Amino acid sequence: MTAALTLLWLAGLVLLLGGTFARRTWPGIWPLPVLWAGLALLLAGLALAAGSLLGSFGALDAAGLAAYWLDEPQGCAALAALIGALVLLAGEQAEWPWPWLLLPAALLLGGLAFQGHAALHGWASALPQALHLGAMSVWLGECWPSPLAANQARQTLSA
Repeated sequence: MTAALTLLWLAGLVLLLGGTFARRTWPGIWPLPVLWAGLALLLAGLALAAGSLLGSFGALDAAGLAAYWLDEPQGCAALAALIGALVLLAGEQAEWPWPWLLLPAALLLGGLAFQGHAALHGWASALPQALHLGAMSVWLGECWPSPLAANQARQTLSA
């Protein structure tokens, strides 16, 4: 189940972060609802992972959730990732210049890097994990709409 939840927030990361930076390369290819879907997947994956963890300890109540999100390092990292995701989406919707999007993207990636085994060894293992997550997301975000962009360019030329 943990792998499925990780896959859920990874898909959300690709849609949100990859889509945000792909929109700068391929204007008009990634509509904003796709980025909102990425945020929803990211939120669902992180919230279900927290619920699964707390449920296995029998602490799935309001106090347990609050303690997890605010006191536990993994919960704080997930909360930081969600804040970064919200600011990134707000910045993209407000059409901020792309350098301004790097800080919320870094917060998002840093929070996600501290999920799982990379958190055990601190920044020495979380930084490469964050760089890998960012590169993967931007690369997939750029690759998925490429055939669409080529097709759109052909339609524009033939019109």
